[in-house]
Amino acid sequence: MPNYAKLIRENQKRIRLLSLLLAFLLAFLLLLTLGQNKSYSYSVKSENRPIILKSNKIKYPISLNLDILEDKSRELTIKEIISPEYSSQFIPNHQETPNLGFSKSNFWVRFSVKNEADIEKKWLLVLSDARMTYIQFYVPSQNKSGFVVKETGKAFPFKSRDIPHHSFVFNLPLAQGEETTFYLRFSSISTVFVPLTVWQREAFFLVENQQLFFLGLCYGMLIIMVAYNLFLFLALQDQSYLYYVLFVIGLTLHQSLRQGFFEQYIISEYSNKLSIHLFSIIAIILALKFATTFLDLKSTIPLLYKIILGLQVVEFIQLFLLPIFPHLIAEFHTFLILFVIQILLISGILSYKRGYRPARFYLLAMIVPFVSFFISNLSSFHLIPTTSWIFDSQLTSVVILVLFYSLALADRINLIKKEKTEALFLALETSQKHEKLIQEQNIILENKVNQRTQKLQKREIQLRKSKEKAEAANQAKNIFIANMSHELRTPLNAILGFSQLMNRSDKLSPDYQENINIIYHSGEYLLTLINHVLNLSKIEAGKFVLDLTNIDFHELLDELKNIFILSARNKGLNLRFTKEPNVPQWIKTDVTKLKEVLINILGNAIKFTPSGSVSLRVSREKNNLIFEIEDTGIGIAQAELENIFKSFYQCQNYPQSQEGTGLGLTISDNFIKLMGGKITVQSVIGKGTTFRFFIELIEVKHHEIKSPVNQQRVIGLEPKQPHYKILIVDDNIANRRLLLKLLQPLEFSLKEAANGQEAIEIWQEWHPDLIFMDIRMPVMDGFEATKQIKATSQENKTIIIAVTASVLEEKETLIYEVGCDGLIRKPFNDIEIFEALHQYLGVRYVYESSVETQLLPTSEDFLTPQDLKQLPQAWLDKMYEAIYKGDIMLASELITEISRDYPVLGQQLTQLLDNYEFEQLLTLTEQGIKKN
Repeated sequence: MPNYAKLIRENQKRIRLLSLLLAFLLAFLLLLTLGQNKSYSYSVKSENRPIILKSNKIKYPISLNLDILEDKSRELTIKEIISPEYSSQFIPNHQETPNLGFSKSNFWVRFSVKNEADIEKKWLLVLSDARMTYIQFYVPSQNKSGFVVKETGKAFPFKSRDIPHHSFVFNLPLAQGEETTFYLRFSSISTVFVPLTVWQREAFFLVENQQLFFLGLCYGMLIIMVAYNLFLFLALQDQSYLYYVLFVIGLTLHQSLRQGFFEQYIISEYSNKLSIHLFSIIAIILALKFATTFLDLKSTIPLLYKIILGLQVVEFIQLFLLPIFPHLIAEFHTFLILFVIQILLISGILSYKRGYRPARFYLLAMIVPFVSFFISNLSSFHLIPTTSWIFDSQLTSVVILVLFYSLALADRINLIKKEKTEALFLALETSQKHEKLIQEQNIILENKVNQRTQKLQKREIQLRKSKEKAEAANQAKNIFIANMSHELRTPLNAILGFSQLMNRSDKLSPDYQENINIIYHSGEYLLTLINHVLNLSKIEAGKFVLDLTNIDFHELLDELKNIFILSARNKGLNLRFTKEPNVPQWIKTDVTKLKEVLINILGNAIKFTPSGSVSLRVSREKNNLIFEIEDTGIGIAQAELENIFKSFYQCQNYPQSQEGTGLGLTISDNFIKLMGGKITVQSVIGKGTTFRFFIELIEVKHHEIKSPVNQQRVIGLEPKQPHYKILIVDDNIANRRLLLKLLQPLEFSLKEAANGQEAIEIWQEWHPDLIFMDIRMPVMDGFEATKQIKATSQENKTIIIAVTASVLEEKETLIYEVGCDGLIRKPFNDIEIFEALHQYLGVRYVYESSVETQLLPTSEDFLTPQDLKQLPQAWLDKMYEAIYKGDIMLASELITEISRDYPVLGQQLTQLLDNYEFEQLLTLTEQGIKKN
């Protein structure tokens, strides 16, 4: 429930504060109204005219000897003024110090002087108010025929003054015993205040020097306070000091302009009739800002803070309006100062009552300026009599204000230090109490921690041992896989190589050629299994790398469509492949990984789409290739979308998902990331799923596209070529014999070596053009042999091509680092060997152009349903289902299964599967089932 009593007390305080402010304002307005109605009530009897100058008197205040005429038109000239018409309109002054208030009018002053003093005495006319904007002093000419005009004022440079002085001082040319009448015309944006005095010249400057010492002392104190507190601000970084320094600077400039010292000592060419009021407004703004910051009114007295904020806004508005309405703004600002002084005083009183100790110096600082400035501004509105000391006391009150403000700031800093010290002692005392409690708790916790630590240490030892065992097992597995891969690929190289050589022979019967083909295809299948095992090892080790090659991307899309067209057609699905016109034909990417990703996702889309369509859209966005695979299938639940890319995860609600391994999307996600992309999925149950991924696009220029390697059989060398010497280095005799039998028909000069040491010795004597260097050998391996050969002066003459069964990328990097020029992996084919010789030596070949690539027959004329009749019924059912679902991997496994007993038939079925003749395979198996 709200605390209504507290709210009522706070509202009562606000009401009392508002009432106090309204009372001050009403009293001031009443006083101002009465003053305006009695503007000339403070008067004394005027004295006799003219002014009689005596030798024994040095100073003559002449205010009561003046006649004043107001020129509201501002157009009267001296000729008009001395005419009988206007001469009779002059009014004798009855104020001790003439104060004509705020007015846009020109004022004329007339006075007469009779000099009865000694002839050597020189006299001066002094106007003590340095705020006067325009002054024209009319002195009768020597022949009495006219007047000499001396023009000066705030709107004129300092050099325009008759005598260089901060006030306005004029020489009075007086003949002894004669009476002379002088005229003054003036106007001011400030109050028209006319303190006129006639002085003996020597006495005036003597007294002036004494006053200058006091004034210099005041200004010096102000400058010292600015420098001192600026240093404190830089040291303490307290905003109150910053606003204090700016306020004192503004106040000092305002006083120096008001008293004329700015033009006399700082900028003699300066002339600006608005400068006094400009700096007065700035000083008031800074005074308000200092008060809110020093007294923290925003948090302690929010109502006063809002009032002061409003006053600041009004002062800023005055800054912009001052050049447009100078007289109006000057009068309004003078009135507003009276209200500002009251607000600042009330702020100090309330802060002090709230217990804020530094507010006592703040109040002391405000008392003297309150009296001086308040009385000065009251006199400007004729609310009290005007005297010279009211205006002269302002600088002294400013110095007192600045000194007490500085003391207030120092007291505030001391209070902050004291509060910090008390808080520190309190915190220390509390800390000691808590420390004792903590020590007691620590003893209890320490015992528990020791017990827990012992358990954790035992657990850590167990985990470390388990980790070491796992790492050792994993390392042993990797070593085993790498070694087994090497050991398997080496004999496979001989098996596949000799199978190719034997298959070329014309002396073999068709049955033997068929057997050789079976051996070759079985070897290739074994190689595929080995590569799958290695890929699985790389997935677990995180060692996949990109194998970038230039590919015909459009051809790849066509190939993918041919793979899935039959399975989609059998399910009644509409399979659509579209690509935007800006998709390039030739790109550089890892075609194997990209193809596997697309097969995985498209295969899933067709598998989980009972009806509708499956579409692949390819587009380009800047340097990315965008793929979108959308289907109208059964969809994926939102709860399972976050898990589908995890290893071995399978959706729980769909029986079809249990048929796979759960690795397809995991591998696809890894491959896409490796190709610089990212995959996302959106799905709605019963409406379909959309997979979207992108890969980094590397477009291939036309000049980078290499012509396809000639697949025709090499039967000899073109004539007129150098006789090349080739060294074959391999510790496996079967692999050496394979290369020898492959290259001997081409009449190369051939030699062989069983290890690196033998290779170096043969190279030193024979200097072959090219070396096929095995890497893994006894005595000296291929790395060391290559290093020594390349380290000689003849390193540029011999090409070294590494021949290795290793598939590790780090081995490939090392092969090129030691100096090998090229790399061929085992098992290799004859095309790779011939292409390497062409690339590095420039060998040109003669091909068997008349012999075309031989393919197994694929039409029903050569393979009929009758041929499948001999196969088991169960096998035919599985094969039909695999072809119907488009499961190529299962179909390949089934064909391999029957190839052991029916090799010719297995080869024919494999050829149909490799040529994507799915429709023919489906027809054959279906009719084979019926015949059974």
